[in-house]
Amino acid sequence: MVKFYAFIGCIYTKLIFGIIQLILFLNIKNTLKFSFPDDYNIEMLLWLLWIIIFLIFAVLNAIDIIKCFLNNDIEKIQKYVYKIKLLLIPYWILSFISSLVFWGVITVVSRGFLSFLLPIPFIFAFLIFSITSIYSILFILKIWKYEKIKDIEFVLYLFSQFIFVLDIIGIILLKNKIRNRL
Repeated sequence: MVKFYAFIGCIYTKLIFGIIQLILFLNIKNTLKFSFPDDYNIEMLLWLLWIIIFLIFAVLNAIDIIKCFLNNDIEKIQKYVYKIKLLLIPYWILSFISSLVFWGVITVVSRGFLSFLLPIPFIFAFLIFSITSIYSILFILKIWKYEKIKDIEFVLYLFSQFIFVLDIIGIILLKNKIRNRL
């Protein structure tokens, strides 16, 4: 469980780095004048370090959840799935807000010149979203394998894991549906 919480902490660290970077980018003292921070190399080093740590914890957690999957430990998988979905709700809300602010600031201060940077927050979000959905996909697959849900439900629940907000709703509905069946 320690690796799991470290993984969640790593995801929130990315959000904190992003917000700090946004504040530095805004450069409040100069009231929205466009400028890069003086310590840009340190900032890039921190992002590189974060990516390495994130990937290490992502792989370690993926190995753990695959072991649970292979050992048919549905209850443990369900616990991981539910925790990761609920613990990351504040992250996704704050990430969405900071991404919108980033988009607005980039568009305004660069007068559209740096518009190629606009997808960057969403690329990071998709990466994190994809990795955290592994838990849910394996859980849905295991439930389907034991015929706790029908084929059409399997497809719907699986499809919901690739649409933000529906993934959380789908897991909550699935957990409530099979609560007494396991």
